[in-house]
Amino acid sequence: MVVTRKKSPENERTTRDLPQKQELKPPPSMQRPPRPYLIPVVIVSLTLLALVGVFRFIGQRWQFSWDDHSAKEPQTVSKGEGKAKVAEEPEEITQDPTADFKGLGSTRGWMADFIANWMQYVADLKNRGAIPNEALLTFHDQAAYDKFLADAAAAGLKIKGQDGKNLTLRVGYEDAADLRKYLADHPESGANVAVNYFVSAPEVPTAAERATSGNVPFGDSALAFIGAGKNANGGRGVKVAILDSAVSAESVFGQRLVSQQLAADADADLSHGTAVASIAGGANGVAPASTILSMAVVGADGMSDSFTLAQGIIAAADQGARVLNISLGSYGDSEYLAQAVAYAQGLGAVVVASSGNDGYTNSTYPARYSGVIAVGAIDAYGQLVGFSNASQNYGLTAPGLEVTASLPGEQQEAFTGTSAAAPFVTGAIASVMSAYPGMSAQDAANLLITYANDGGAAGVDADYGYGILNVQRVLNRSTPNLTDLAVTANYFDAKATGGPAVQYVVQNQGTTVGANWQLETNTGGASQTWSLPLLQPNGVTYVTVPVNAADLASGVRLQSILKAPTGVADFNLQNNGRGTLVQLQ
Repeated sequence: MVVTRKKSPENERTTRDLPQKQELKPPPSMQRPPRPYLIPVVIVSLTLLALVGVFRFIGQRWQFSWDDHSAKEPQTVSKGEGKAKVAEEPEEITQDPTADFKGLGSTRGWMADFIANWMQYVADLKNRGAIPNEALLTFHDQAAYDKFLADAAAAGLKIKGQDGKNLTLRVGYEDAADLRKYLADHPESGANVAVNYFVSAPEVPTAAERATSGNVPFGDSALAFIGAGKNANGGRGVKVAILDSAVSAESVFGQRLVSQQLAADADADLSHGTAVASIAGGANGVAPASTILSMAVVGADGMSDSFTLAQGIIAAADQGARVLNISLGSYGDSEYLAQAVAYAQGLGAVVVASSGNDGYTNSTYPARYSGVIAVGAIDAYGQLVGFSNASQNYGLTAPGLEVTASLPGEQQEAFTGTSAAAPFVTGAIASVMSAYPGMSAQDAANLLITYANDGGAAGVDADYGYGILNVQRVLNRSTPNLTDLAVTANYFDAKATGGPAVQYVVQNQGTTVGANWQLETNTGGASQTWSLPLLQPNGVTYVTVPVNAADLASGVRLQSILKAPTGVADFNLQNNGRGTLVQLQ
């Protein structure tokens, strides 16, 4: 199976040089020099007139001449499969935001900083998912923050959210000129202006699209697939935060659910948050003994935003959550959100986020931030599903196609998407932490990354990251004399050097050295036997076999099977072979 990826949209940022200082030429010399006693009077008078003229000119230009460049209101958010779509992009701003500065001459100090900051804000309003008529303001001290709060209403500005700890405000306006004028009139505030972005759950492909994809759904088999099994003590003593819509108080959570609402009417639709939480920590989830902290950051319209999500991250970390699940995303890069993620990480929390469902070559934010575990989705055969975003911020892949999850009203659903994949990783971190009391969330995450099954091409890659989640391998890593070699992928590469080829990937998932093993392959009817090299525990090797391009239209079957040396008992015979059909249209 070949996954075709779209290039993900990036935020275009255009910078323009400010005009250089214009040299003022002195007026022509007078024919007759002035009388000596008049010279000081003339100089003082001309200086005062010049200063008055300059300040009047700048004031008029600043206050009245700059056209409003606010972005257009987005269209109504539509629903799909119970998940909200990312709002449509605002209309592109075509006016030059620097036009009204031309001719002002040199700009230095606070004015230059403010102009550059405002120009960047106006440019960022064109980015996908930018919320029009809103800004995030961060002040340099408490006095400036408090003064803005006191002055906002009179200035025609609306306070929509407050973060007094980080001196940041979410501000709404009807006319951008009102915000611009206030900040220009109060340079002492030193406020940084930034865009607020829409954040939402990734949209899921329709059932019809999924049915014809060739991928295999999980149903109830996902826990066994990741080697978690049913562990009643999994996650005990660990607080897991679910930043999503509100979570319904279902029986699968018992008395372990604690809820906090940050978005208005966050309990209007509980389905997405409940499904995510049930996978991470429900009675049939990965960490069924964990404490679930529901941070409701999604409103009734199915949307959140960078500011509200950041507030939820900070609050969850402050309340002791050390594993944070974010099955939400945005293509807008918010500095405030990035700082919130870094703050939680600084307290020892691990942030796990869905990579997105658009089939792009890059994941959404916050999955794209450094240190965040970006999670992609696979099917029951370990194949990456076509909608799963890739990521250069390598993370993990986990079950994400029609996995069983809980819904409000003691119901269940077949939950699909990277939203479903992320909580498997979240629950696995909590489960490993409880298995080794005192272990940090980061150490538990590192173990899961180290002992992931190598999926896709051999080694780390953008599609599978460090590999496919496998909890059992972490728990078995110190078991002596455990012999277990596995075929982890029949990876077809249509663009391989020299023509289409398949990599048959073998990984030593045991604790003994693999010696004298053989791999039998059958590529489109051509059989071969390969002697594998000495393979250390957790080591990976592969063989590459060319594929006849002419056969791909009708389909080429790829088969592989491992043969253990005589007298060697293999721990898991189920992972010793794979069969794959590759067909290109």
